[in-house]
Amino acid sequence: MRRDTGFSLVEVTLSIGIIAVALVAIMALVPVGLNSGRDAIDATRSSLIGQDVQARVKGSITSATFLGSSDVTLQPWFYDRDGVLVDVTANGYSAAVYRADAIIHSTWKAAPPNVDATVLRPVTVTLGWPINPTTHFAVGNSATSFTFYVRKP
Repeated sequence: MRRDTGFSLVEVTLSIGIIAVALVAIMALVPVGLNSGRDAIDATRSSLIGQDVQARVKGSITSATFLGSSDVTLQPWFYDRDGVLVDVTANGYSAAVYRADAIIHSTWKAAPPNVDATVLRPVTVTLGWPINPTTHFAVGNSATSFTFYVRKP
């Protein structure tokens, strides 16, 4: 009596079906992973741009900023895809992806306890992306904002 070794057609068909189901499940996770990766990159870049904007705002503070009774809106800053400041006067807006708008507020909505409002001012920065090269404003709903405080020089 001869013994057959190998797989039958039913076994091969079942194994291919199981592998196909597993591959479809794995392929369904690829877009989720890509979106998660893009969100992480945006969060990292917006954090780095936020640090740069904070340093630029602190460098532009003068005593006159604290004398006025109205909010001071600073010029917007533009950053490229890698989070590097773009000189839009020399290079135009074609490389700009991120726009940062900063407002130095003259008053506190709710001053923290034990804070002298004549010495510290809140600054709100709004970072939006991607920007429209013709209008220079962010399109879509990708934006973040943060607040920090500046000290009178």
